[in-house]
Amino acid sequence: MTESLTVVAVALVAGCATGLSALPTLYTEQVSHRVYDGALGFAAGVMVGAAVFALIVPGLEFGTPWEVVVTVTA
Repeated sequence: MTESLTVVAVALVAGCATGLSALPTLYTEQVSHRVYDGALGFAAGVMVGAAVFALIVPGLEFGTPWEVVVTVTA
């Protein structure tokens, strides 16, 4: 499998997963504030985690491991 075909396949899987996860919202009448707040909190945590973990490797390239640990835990 070529590299570009692999990228297309991974993007297709990600798109299908996104669509499947949105299907339950089409069949629910109303979502409580508690569920809505929980979903938003979970999504925010995932995004913050992705941003922090994506910056660890570049941080190790520019600084020492101790500086990265202090920055991530701060």
